[in-house]
Amino acid sequence: MAAFKPTFGRDPFVKWRFLCKTPADVIENNKIAREKLNYYLAGFNAALLSTGRKANKFTISNDKLQRSKKGSNVFLFRPKVQRNPGGGGTDLTSSKVPSPQQPNP
Repeated sequence: MAAFKPTFGRDPFVKWRFLCKTPADVIENNKIAREKLNYYLAGFNAALLSTGRKANKFTISNDKLQRSKKGSNVFLFRPKVQRNPGGGGTDLTSSKVPSPQQPNP
C-alpha cells in the first residue's frame, strides 16, 4: 500500500525566476533559492510550535534551477514541497498558506 503524501499548498509551491549569465551564477542562485525556501519552512514550523501544535516535516524535491527554454539564460526554481505523513504535524492541504516572495540575490 502506498503512503499518502498530501501536498503543501500549490504545486509548485513557489515559482521563482533568476537571470544567470554564467554557470557560477546558476550555482549561487540555486543555493540562495534553497536557503530562502528552507528558512521560510523553518519559520512556518516555528509559528506552529508557538501556537502549541506539532511541527511539520517536509520533503522537498525538484529543487534545482532549470532553464525556462533551451538556450535561454533565464532559469526557474519550481520545487515540490510535501508534508511527510508520519509524526503528526498540522494538515495544511486545506489551509491557505501564502508562498514566500522571490529572493533578491
